[in-house]
Amino acid sequence: GDELAAGCHHNLSMLGLFDSPSGYGLCSSTMSVGIRRMVATHNKFDLIHWMQAYDELTAKLREIDALNGISSLLGWDELVMMPSGAVSSRCAQKSALAGVLYDKRTDPELGQLLRQLRDATAELNPVQ
Repeated sequence: GDELAAGCHHNLSMLGLFDSPSGYGLCSSTMSVGIRRMVATHNKFDLIHWMQAYDELTAKLREIDALNGISSLLGWDELVMMPSGAVSSRCAQKSALAGVLYDKRTDPELGQLLRQLRDATAELNPVQ
């Protein structure tokens, strides 16, 4: 009992939650400061977490956009510039690229990042 109370007191004192030296009483003003510290730290962690998730999401979307650009360029070249003897080669290229794009667009991590950021809309700026 006393060892547990002393351990709890020590841990909560580190957070600024205990005011009494015996460790059995909470001072509401000290508790309030400690809780505010915990909430601020938690919110700061959440903001950092959300910003990392946003950065990961935008990196994945930029990569998908770049691959779409390559696909468009291959399609344009096929219609405008490609020699007729290169059809089978271009078909293999476009097929491989379509597979990569499908994998990237349906990546479960993309969905996880979107779900995480859906909960963070208050923390993100209007552009994000």
